[in-house]
Amino acid sequence: MSIQAKWFKSDPEFDKVLIDNFKADIESVPSGALDSWKEDHYGRLALILLCDQFSRNCYRGSPDAFKFDEHSLAISQSTVASPELFSKYKHHEKIFITMPLMHSENVANQDLLMSTWEAMLADLTQRGLDQ
Repeated sequence: MSIQAKWFKSDPEFDKVLIDNFKADIESVPSGALDSWKEDHYGRLALILLCDQFSRNCYRGSPDAFKFDEHSLAISQSTVASPELFSKYKHHEKIFITMPLMHSENVANQDLLMSTWEAMLADLTQRGLDQ
């Protein structure tokens, strides 16, 4: 199974790996136990992955799958809003940084997502990497 298929498809075995290895970390986010990660380049990305992606695997089929969305959304918004921070991420990392915007039902977040992705595409096109 490809990485993309594993990541974006329902796979009980993959879910179990994430539950066994990361559920306790996800559960510690609301207490602020991982707040120091927000000050680190890859810490921000890790928090977004925990709260926006891994939570969906760990709580698949439950409303709890979305209970950490506000945490990932806040980090995503602040990262995208800072060109100094956002520009330092690789393209594939930027996709995950912006995923909470995609998952948001707020129109302003959807608009921010589209303008961010349009800028990313323009950058890739300018560098000849859009193929």
